[in-house]
Amino acid sequence: AEHMKYYGNGNLSTKERAQKIFEWRLSRIWDSEIPSSLSFIIMNENKPAGFVGVGPLNGTDSQPEIGRVIDKKVSGKGLGTFSAQTIVRLLQYLKNAGIYNYTCLISTSKPENLASRKSIMKAGFVTDEKIVENNFGHEKIYKYEFK
Repeated sequence: AEHMKYYGNGNLSTKERAQKIFEWRLSRIWDSEIPSSLSFIIMNENKPAGFVGVGPLNGTDSQPEIGRVIDKKVSGKGLGTFSAQTIVRLLQYLKNAGIYNYTCLISTSKPENLASRKSIMKAGFVTDEKIVENNFGHEKIYKYEFK
């Protein structure tokens, strides 16, 4: 669907506005010494099956949030769990190396998205089961505490 190409922050955008936002975000990543966010393509059988991203990573009191999107055609194969576990290991390494300074990682999920909730908890995230209202509707917040 054409409108899905320019959707972000809970609003539809024009192609021109989406391009401007994308370029601004890209410049924030490449114009800094260290990236403020990281994104990766999730592969399954040598084909793109989704992506995982995390940010913001900069700032002294940063609580980066992980976001994952998995193609429904390959759901149930553990890709969501694997991608979350991989991001946790990567961020733990970057924190231990002194590159970033954060204490936890956040993830949100719709209460009805059982697969997402299960996979994020398998990756070591915990929740207090509270449901919060944000730009994307009602969601539960999950937290991973770094050691």
